[in-house]
Amino acid sequence: MLNRDNTYLKDNKFAKGTKPNKTSFKKGMIPWNKGKKGIHLSPESEWKKGRAGTLGNQQPALPLLSVTQRKDKNGTTRNWIKTKEPNTWASYAVYLYEQAGYKLKRGYCIHHINNNSSDDRIENLIQVSRQDHPKLHNRWNTKNK
Repeated sequence: MLNRDNTYLKDNKFAKGTKPNKTSFKKGMIPWNKGKKGIHLSPESEWKKGRAGTLGNQQPALPLLSVTQRKDKNGTTRNWIKTKEPNTWASYAVYLYEQAGYKLKRGYCIHHINNNSSDDRIENLIQVSRQDHPKLHNRWNTKNK
């Protein structure tokens, strides 16, 4: 067993003998916010009770079954539909496919036959396995035209 002198750790004696800096509190000083519970330094930028998120350029909350367009990381524009509150969105192509009475199997995805991802007509959608889907979009120019 090692014999160590740990007395310097007790009662903050490690800092004993060092002077505090100019900004540290000294005995008897009172902090500026003592007794001020729930102060509001900038009330105009705070959330108001019962308000939807409308800060900056954000849109207010959209109603159920709203359809919007978004660009993915590849720059492809896709349609999305709000299916549940408060903020659950699904691909519009998948939503239409399932509303038409088809069931999307596990391991499968929806492919747009004309390769236009914003054309969500039911006759333009087919179910393709995720394994075969890249073959429809390969780089050797054998895409559907």
